[in-house]
Amino acid sequence: MKMREAAAINKDIEACEQEYKIGSYESCANNLNQILKHLPLIPDHEESINKEKEILSLLITCYIALYGYGSSQVAEAISRATALGEELQDTSFIFSILWTNWSNVIVNGNIIQAQRFATEIMDLAEKNPSDKVIFVEAFHCLGVTEFNAGQFQESAKFLSTGLKKFDAKNRKLHIYNYGNDAEILLLSWLSWAKLLCGDQQSYLNYQNKLLTAMRKSEHNSSYAFGYVFNAMGYVFQDNAKACIHALRSLDRTKADALPFWNSWANIVRKWAEYRETGVFQSIEEDIQHFIQLQGGIWEPFFKVLMADMNTRQNPALAAEIFATLVRNIKLGKSSFHSLPILYFSSKYYRKLNPDKYEEIRALAKHIRVKQGARYWEWRI
Repeated sequence: MKMREAAAINKDIEACEQEYKIGSYESCANNLNQILKHLPLIPDHEESINKEKEILSLLITCYIALYGYGSSQVAEAISRATALGEELQDTSFIFSILWTNWSNVIVNGNIIQAQRFATEIMDLAEKNPSDKVIFVEAFHCLGVTEFNAGQFQESAKFLSTGLKKFDAKNRKLHIYNYGNDAEILLLSWLSWAKLLCGDQQSYLNYQNKLLTAMRKSEHNSSYAFGYVFNAMGYVFQDNAKACIHALRSLDRTKADALPFWNSWANIVRKWAEYRETGVFQSIEEDIQHFIQLQGGIWEPFFKVLMADMNTRQNPALAAEIFATLVRNIKLGKSSFHSLPILYFSSKYYRKLNPDKYEEIRALAKHIRVKQGARYWEWRI
C-alpha cells in the first residue's frame, strides 16, 4: 500500500468537506470511511487522533443527513467519537458528541435519557459562555426535549431563547458541527409549540419566518426538515388541502435524495391526498422505512394516520390500531402526539361507540390540562 502523508489526507478531507457543502452526502461518507482506514499511516499519534476527530465530526453529520438521528450508522459513529472525546478532553468536541447522543435518544422516544443529556449539554454550555453556537444548541435541545415530553409552554420558552441567541454569522458552524441549520429547526419546533399552546397568530408568524429561512438555506437536510414540518403542522390541524398545497409549493428535489425525509413526506402526502381525493395508497412500508432510519418516536402518530386512512379500506385494521393507541395512552404512554391521536380516535368513535367517544374526551381533557395544550380545548 502506498504511504500517505498527513498533507495528502488533509487534501482528501477538504475534498469531502466540499462534497458535504453541495449535498453529496453519500459520496462524502464513503470517502471519509476510506480516509479513516489510512490514519494509522500518520506516524504522529496526536496528529492522527486529531484527524480522526475531524473526520468523525463530518461523518456523523453526513449520516444524520442520509439516515436520520436514530440510525445504526449514527449510533456506531457516536460510539467511536465518544471514546475519542474522552481521550482528547476537547470541550467543543465533547459537546457535539453529547448533542448527537441526545438527538439519537430523543428520536427513539427515550424522554428521560434525553432530559439527562439536555441537562448535561446546558451545564457544559454554561461553563463556556463565550461560545454562542453551543448556547443556541443547548436551548434547542431543552426546547425539543420539553416538546416531546408534551410540555409545550416550557418548550416555547427554551426555543424562543435559542432563536434570540442565534447569529446568522454562525450558521455554517451549526451545520458543520451539528448537522443542522439551527434557525430552521428552532423555527419549526417553535411554530408547533405556539400552535399547540393555542397561540395561532404566533404560529403563523413563525411559519412565515420558517419559509423565509428555508428559501435562504443552502443545507438540504435542514430544508427537508422544514419542508416536512411545515406540512405536518397542517396534519395536526386536520387540514389536508393546506397540507397538499404546502407539499407542492416547496422544492421537493432537495428532500428526495434524503431517504428518511422522503419517507416522512410520502406518509404526509398519501394521507392528505386520500383525505382530499379518496385515492388510497398504503403508508405501511413508508412508516417501517422511516422507523428503521429515524427511530420510533413518531410511530404512534403515523399509525393513527394509517388508521384514519383505513376506516373504509380495512375497517378491522383501523379498529385494532385505534384501540391499541388509546389503550397505550391510558397506560401512561403519552407524548406530544397524544392529543392528535385522541382527536382522530374521537372522530372514529363518535358515531360508532358513543361511550368510547366520551371516555376519549375525558382522557383528552386530562392530558390537555396537563400539557397546557389550549389548541385542543374545543376540538376534542
